[in-house]
Amino acid sequence: MDASPVHDRHIRPDSDGEPIYDASQDYTLLLGYENTTHTVIRFKRNLDTCDMKDDFPITNDTMRVLFLYSKEKPRSGPNAPLPQPLVAFKGSRSIFLTQRSAQDELSNAPSVSILELRNEDVELPDSDESLYWCKIFKLDDFAQKHHLVRIAQQEATSPYEPVFDSSTSVLYLNHLILYECQGLSPDLEQLSRERGQPCFRLQPMHCNTVVANWARGSDRK
Repeated sequence: MDASPVHDRHIRPDSDGEPIYDASQDYTLLLGYENTTHTVIRFKRNLDTCDMKDDFPITNDTMRVLFLYSKEKPRSGPNAPLPQPLVAFKGSRSIFLTQRSAQDELSNAPSVSILELRNEDVELPDSDESLYWCKIFKLDDFAQKHHLVRIAQQEATSPYEPVFDSSTSVLYLNHLILYECQGLSPDLEQLSRERGQPCFRLQPMHCNTVVANWARGSDRK
């Protein structure tokens, strides 16, 4: 790498893809070098830069990281345009940017019960269209208050883990969302006995409270 500084830039939704120089430079370069195969840049920033206009806070959620690079070197200067950003190589990754604190293993505790909610016999469409599948589960009646705790393996990074029935299932699952439904209606009772259906066919229900979610990128998936 040459002596050109690393710039803090962002892309606006209404722009042509050209990253814009950020008025608040919140990234600190730690090191940078390149060899015959790689260019390595290490930097740091605060989890929350307080730059609500141009920066995005880093949280414990799965973060979507976008990147682009070009064979041409960028020009020096904060207002210098990047080399052809529209034709540059682009990619993205869903990852955790923060390291979660270690939690004690709870699965062997006598007071802990494991709850698995499985979608059985769901057939994927022959086309490339995404399938959004909805299933109503009815839980047992509880005589006292229960808490949802982390019962996954200790090295896991998410408190709620998907259950795969085969190694190929990992390739197709994108995300899971578990909602809590309010009340007990005859419709919910009937749907809990069925195997599920595509979500767009399901009539609107009072199921708006998010209990848990998982997305690709969690637990290194």
